[in-house]
Amino acid sequence: MGGPLNGNGPHLVIFDCDGVLVDSEGPANRILAEFLGAYGCRLTGPECEARFRGKTMAAVAAELAAEGITLPADWLALLKPRALAALEAEIRPIPHAAEAVEAVKKLGIKTCVASQSGIDYLNFVLARTGLLDYFKGRLFSSHMVARGKPWPDLFLHAAMQMKTGFDRCVVIEDSVTGVTAAVAAGMHCLALCTPDEASHMAALGARPITSLKDVPAALL
Repeated sequence: MGGPLNGNGPHLVIFDCDGVLVDSEGPANRILAEFLGAYGCRLTGPECEARFRGKTMAAVAAELAAEGITLPADWLALLKPRALAALEAEIRPIPHAAEAVEAVKKLGIKTCVASQSGIDYLNFVLARTGLLDYFKGRLFSSHMVARGKPWPDLFLHAAMQMKTGFDRCVVIEDSVTGVTAAVAAGMHCLALCTPDEASHMAALGARPITSLKDVPAALL
């Protein structure tokens, strides 16, 4: 997990949102796949998730443009209401999310959220899943920094706002993009992943976990 914490443990746990706290990837990527299909991009929802997980929407558009798939300038405005409708109907918290946050709190460790998504979205999905009260006033978006993940800017910004040394932060991520950013920030990282993904996440410098129930023990 990026080296020992040397003594009194972490002072801040930084949670990613999608895939870590809220189970949004399925409906969001299904709608994204349907939307992109109208512009010649033939991907399924699971394929969108595998390819774009952890990336900004700007990065998604740039990647598709490099393949000759041009989206309209207002594509996000067109996509947003469809995605929000699906999320409102289908979104759920990741299993044991509230339990994990409560456990971190009981250990006397600060928490916050740092996500590629915008603040309005974070407020929406966290409120919808009953998790917003845990993080009010401590939501950080890649829109607040010059570069989103995989660059370290967002995590460094969150730590500075939370007045915590970078080496005393533990990031919980579920994507290669997020893990790369956390390691680049010099922070410890827990990767919430499947057993098949564990060796890859470990090679990137994260400590793999398969459930949020594992978080408290992993912090000690």
